[in-house]
Amino acid sequence: MMMGVTGMAQGSRSVSKTVSDNGDSLKLKYEVICADKSINYSNQFYVKGWSKDQKDQLVTRIIDSLENNPATAPDTENVTRHISDDGQTMKVEIEATKNGNKISYNKSFNVKGLSKQQKKEIVNDVLKSLGLTTRQ
Repeated sequence: MMMGVTGMAQGSRSVSKTVSDNGDSLKLKYEVICADKSINYSNQFYVKGWSKDQKDQLVTRIIDSLENNPATAPDTENVTRHISDDGQTMKVEIEATKNGNKISYNKSFNVKGLSKQQKKEIVNDVLKSLGLTTRQ
């Protein structure tokens, strides 16, 4: 399943949302460009066995969080994360621009037996080490 939506309201706000779901992983790309803020979010989630309702709730919660996050400011930090986790190995790829500086990070972690919280802490530690905001 793939869904894409792009909208423009009175020339002042551009919104693009793309959701790709192959049954094993769900990819979400969400971009907003307007006068007071810019959001560029991209992430992949392991969703094998999840219901359509669970997947829809995940997407809704993420977009709500992005839209209501006052820390999102234009041109200060733009982060794209790609995280794939097969239960054995979690691959973390981060492309970012912060204050005009480009940041690129790519590493695989052995996560066999780790909880969701422990995996989240790994990602947050990576973001902190790169000087990026941890939110999700």
